[in-house]
Amino acid sequence: MAVSPRASAMLRSTTPKAMDQEHPDSNNVLETKRSQESEAGFVPPGVVVSQAQLHEPSSQGIKAWLTGFGHIKPETNVSTRFRIGEADYPANEPYSLVPLLTRWLLVWFEKSLDEPHDRQQLMWLLKYTADYVGLGHWKLDHAETLELCLALLHICTNARQQNHIEGSLEVFEAVAKTDSFPRECLGDALSTFSSTVVLLESPSPRSENCVKLLASGILSKDTIAILEAQLLIATETPKSQQTEKSLQEDLTKALIPARGATRHLVALIEIVDASEKFVIDFAQLFTVLKQAGEAQLLRLATEILGLCTKILQSPRVNEIVSDQSLICSLLEIYDLCETAYIIPDTGQHANNKQQNAKEDVPKRERRYKKDHASSLATLKSGFVLLLPVVDDDHAANLWDRIRRGDSSMPDFINTATTSREMLIDYAEKKQICLPGKNSRWAEELNYLLENIVINFTDQTDVQLEDQVSRRESMYTIRSSIVHEEDLRIQQRIRALRLCAKGLFEAPVVAHQESQFLPQGQEALKKLFHGMFPRERNNTVRHAFFDELVKLCCESRTKLGTYPYAEYIIRTLQENIVQHAPSNNTADGIYFAGTEAIRSIFLQATALASNVASQAYQALLNIASLACKSQRARLAAMSVLFRIRCDTSGLIYVQKAADSAYLASAVCKTDDSLGAMFADAIDDPGNHEYATTRLQEAINRQLWIYPKEAEYVASWNAPELSPTQVRTSIHSKSDQGLQMSDWLYRIATNLQEDKDWETYSYIIVHLSNQLRDIKLFEGCHQLVVILRSFLCGRVRDFDKMFDPPQDVGLKKVDVALCFYDILTHLIPYSKMQQTHGEAGHFGNDLVRAFRFGVLGKYEGTARGCIHALSLCCFETPAAIASEYPGIVYDMSRTIHRPYLLVHILEFLAQVARLPQLHSNFNKTEIRQIFGICVNALKTLEDKQENKGNVVIHPPRSSTPARESGALKKCTPYRAAMLQEKGIPEYSAALAYHTMIFWFLSIPIIDRRTYVNEITNLLVREDPSGQTRVPEQMKVFVDMMQRSAFSDLPETARDESFSGEDVNTTSYINGNSVITIETNRITGLSQITKRQAAATAHAIYRPLIQDRPDHYDLSFLRERETDDRVLPSHIFLNMIGSAIPVSLGDQALKLNPNEDYVRRAIAAIDRIPTVDSHGIGVLLAKDGQTSQEEYLSNDTGTHSFDNFLDLLGTRVSLQKPCRFEVHQMQYEIDGKETIAWRDRTNEIVYKISSFMPTVDGDPYQIQKMGLIGNSNVVIVFNQSNQPWTMANFRSEAVSVHIVISPANRASSQESSDDIDHDFYHVEVLTKEEYQNISAAAEKKVVSKATLGPLVRMLALNANIFAATVRSLANGQTEFPSSWRGRFQEIVRLRERTQQRVHDNEDSLARRYDFSRWT
Repeated sequence: MAVSPRASAMLRSTTPKAMDQEHPDSNNVLETKRSQESEAGFVPPGVVVSQAQLHEPSSQGIKAWLTGFGHIKPETNVSTRFRIGEADYPANEPYSLVPLLTRWLLVWFEKSLDEPHDRQQLMWLLKYTADYVGLGHWKLDHAETLELCLALLHICTNARQQNHIEGSLEVFEAVAKTDSFPRECLGDALSTFSSTVVLLESPSPRSENCVKLLASGILSKDTIAILEAQLLIATETPKSQQTEKSLQEDLTKALIPARGATRHLVALIEIVDASEKFVIDFAQLFTVLKQAGEAQLLRLATEILGLCTKILQSPRVNEIVSDQSLICSLLEIYDLCETAYIIPDTGQHANNKQQNAKEDVPKRERRYKKDHASSLATLKSGFVLLLPVVDDDHAANLWDRIRRGDSSMPDFINTATTSREMLIDYAEKKQICLPGKNSRWAEELNYLLENIVINFTDQTDVQLEDQVSRRESMYTIRSSIVHEEDLRIQQRIRALRLCAKGLFEAPVVAHQESQFLPQGQEALKKLFHGMFPRERNNTVRHAFFDELVKLCCESRTKLGTYPYAEYIIRTLQENIVQHAPSNNTADGIYFAGTEAIRSIFLQATALASNVASQAYQALLNIASLACKSQRARLAAMSVLFRIRCDTSGLIYVQKAADSAYLASAVCKTDDSLGAMFADAIDDPGNHEYATTRLQEAINRQLWIYPKEAEYVASWNAPELSPTQVRTSIHSKSDQGLQMSDWLYRIATNLQEDKDWETYSYIIVHLSNQLRDIKLFEGCHQLVVILRSFLCGRVRDFDKMFDPPQDVGLKKVDVALCFYDILTHLIPYSKMQQTHGEAGHFGNDLVRAFRFGVLGKYEGTARGCIHALSLCCFETPAAIASEYPGIVYDMSRTIHRPYLLVHILEFLAQVARLPQLHSNFNKTEIRQIFGICVNALKTLEDKQENKGNVVIHPPRSSTPARESGALKKCTPYRAAMLQEKGIPEYSAALAYHTMIFWFLSIPIIDRRTYVNEITNLLVREDPSGQTRVPEQMKVFVDMMQRSAFSDLPETARDESFSGEDVNTTSYINGNSVITIETNRITGLSQITKRQAAATAHAIYRPLIQDRPDHYDLSFLRERETDDRVLPSHIFLNMIGSAIPVSLGDQALKLNPNEDYVRRAIAAIDRIPTVDSHGIGVLLAKDGQTSQEEYLSNDTGTHSFDNFLDLLGTRVSLQKPCRFEVHQMQYEIDGKETIAWRDRTNEIVYKISSFMPTVDGDPYQIQKMGLIGNSNVVIVFNQSNQPWTMANFRSEAVSVHIVISPANRASSQESSDDIDHDFYHVEVLTKEEYQNISAAAEKKVVSKATLGPLVRMLALNANIFAATVRSLANGQTEFPSSWRGRFQEIVRLRERTQQRVHDNEDSLARRYDFSRWT
């Protein structure tokens, strides 16, 4: 490598004494020496040297001559025969070659300047000379060595090739090893060594080795003294009588050896001399360094700082720690070097021609400053190492220097992991960031923020490149980098928490807000803008947001204000809304920021209502269409959709979501997603493709229920919170949440949002939130807007949101969710009554549901029928106005088997509500009977075609996909199109519906329907025979009983008895008639037992007084005989003088026959109404076990009000006019609640009415009654979710769970609250199908709760009884009427068997005595 002319000139100029100047007669000395040696013959014996070789040596000849002596030392070209003091030649010791080599070096060097070929020869000679000097001579001549060193200095100062300098240094090193280095040229040599270190582009390590050898040898003190003196050359440069330019040049020249000397001193820090003492004394060195530092020269200061750093990094640092004066000196040196300046550039200091050409002066100066700053930073890292081991005063001084000069800090932080750790330890130990501990806390806090927390450069790539260049294994490299990065992350987090702690305490310890808050808020802004949104590391990012949450929610002033909340929330929200990208892979920090606001809201609801309100508004803005990040919007929605309020209006966040069925409808659950591809995955030919498609579908999902709310669900929120819902959209208070704003965002998103992920989230979760009516009670205008939009959208198929094709959904799946939302809006009609909107509100809903029954959406009909069932109670006027159209729609859909049972339940329900159909005309009533008859025919045909019918298929949480026509449906929609229920239950519903509707017809019009109904019911079987089902006969019996009478039930006169009374019973048709007649007066009590009723009547003959001319003698003779028999009464009622066929004749029953008495008793035991025993259970606040529920012997205010809505309180004391269902007076309480109409009776077995038995934790008596019911109504005030497992019984198949729509406030007793709205849900055992209108949770107003629950319980009990009957081998619903009818038929058949006279003649037909 060539040395640039400039560097060569600088090297010559920096050597104070050139060879010729110091020794002007050196050539003469050499010449004299040569002549003397020539005359004496200095070469070994046998070696001849010519004069030409001495004076005009040629390179080839000399090389041949020097290598021709044999005995060559390995790895050299030197013969061992030249070794001075060699024992092999004691008599003729060889002369030294040093003078000759010195001469040749100078000659060859001069030739090398002009001849490139001679440059290699010079290198060979330099190497030979070094090998010769290192041959192991006994001693070298001082004068010869001096001349050699001077020649080498001449070569070094005039060389044009760096390898010539390196070769010369190798010879110097060999000389230094012999301890023969001449003291006379020591200063020049050290100056040259120092200059080469600075000036050469790639300095040779041999100069450092030379210095080490000299410092550890006999010239140790001289060497150190000269090096220290070189440090002071710049300070001794005369400044007077010089021009500015010459002064700059002198300083530049003086700086070169001074800088080199500092580098050599670095190498000597741990060097010891022959006495094993360190050659450098720190006290003396620091004194020199202070003097050198006073020169204020930037580049020298940089070198001095590096020297100090190396001292602190060496094992000798303990000397510094133990001598406090050295620390003071060290700090003084730092202070002097910190303020050093740059010498104006003269252009003479460059060591590379090309670099000088490319690098202009300003750029060089910037580089010098950067090097200086880096040295300052590196020394700071050493200061940090001293912090734990020095006293507090010196530690404070060190810390002051460490913190000073922020521009240099990043390099220090990035290159010193241990220093960072110790710096943070010091800050933590001394609590320098806490306002109460340090008056300069804000400065210290800002320092940590700027230099550790925020301004942190990732060095991973630099480390990787550096270590790869050293050919380390990639695994080792990666492991070390990961470890280093982990340490950095931990340190940043520690520093972040220290800063956050200082910010946190600022408002806490401040006596007034102006004391610390301005500095704290300013530091917070710096932290915020440095970290958000630039921070890339997730761990640091989460720590940052965690601290923000604490600052926002927990740091407050003595006045109770939260000074950081408004800024944090506002800044987060603005950044997220304005800058969050739509790319889900690049919005990580914005998503994390939303989670932070979400956490602030969750905490603030329990701590600070004003902070919660601010966070709420921020979440609203993020959830709006203004935000482009899907994940951020979903994160905001996840908490907004879980806001609820208690009875006093205090808000809380509901942990558990209750939207699984709707999430399944749009394939947002794992099960429903898997079911979408189940068929294809099971197909071996499509397995791989379907599996890939399934995985792609999973990867596309940004949220899956219920995983999307795991954070909210895991949040340990307090039970209640002070944040209150505003009661009006016109509220001006800053406290509380304006829920109308949220409802407005929902309505806007539903109208304008085009993103499926956020749209699906809204339609899945909105229903659940709408159940909390109190939450939106002040938002009536927004509720109307939402209802109008939804109603209009479901009726406009073209405008319905169309899901993306790749999700496999259709508009109908969105419509399913829309209808569920509309269903939950039904009870809001009660809220609107005060605003004059009730009628219009309900009419729109009913029309929308009608469209869902018969519209374009396949699968919405079932839910719409259930919604219409709820409307019957909540908006009866709307149902009444739309009912004819509803009936027409249902008549067109009755052929769909999956709707049959739901339509029949709806019609049966409406029949019991006369206010809904008071204006029906005959055509509309005939449609209803036609629907029922068609349903019966469908059920009969189905049973004939399929034979045995499965009672109930197993129920699963996510229905499997159907085959055939249902194959293209989503699993949820397939379940909606799946037939449910059992034919026997549907048949019972059909007859019940006809019964209720027949009884609802005005009595004057009933006879007109009898013929039509019977014509519809009587049908021919495939063989052409007319078939009349048994249930039809019962129905006709009912019509006969009720067609012309609406009189209430009659009762037997128990006083009608005595010796004069004769009793006779008859079977006439399908009735049993018993006549009790007074044989004297003819007064008779008639009891007619038929399927539908038992009627009691008194027959009294209106006997006139006998005329005066009547012959009384005839009577006196027969006054003891019977005057009238029961047969007379029977004949007068039904008999006539016309022939009656044998089969139609009445049958007289023999009262003495046991079977007659048993049959009549059996008929009397079967009630004339279906009596249903329903259990009622109360779960009070906090109760969670079955034993606690059964131990309740008192109710609550709302529970007692609910019982009053269920029925009437009746005494259990006999006689009871209802079926007691095994309850006994006083043992099971003194009273209960009961209800009945003309066909059904419900008797409630209420746990709180029954006495609690002390000492019986399981309350076996109560359990025996309630646990044997098919249906149990659960009034759940426990504030806990209810499942079938909460109350376990083999007999109980259905739970009707009623829970308040709002949980009780902690400020009120749950026992005293009367709620306005309730949630009603029907739960069934796993093996039972849940076909109830409340299979999904419904919201019901208090006024309609009783009738609705009563209807649900009645239907559920009929269904459960039917299932149990079929399981026991029976074939129909065990109706009381049908049971009575069957008993009468059996009695008639048995009586006919007793009559053996089968002759059927005209005379026999006229013989009425046979059947009377």
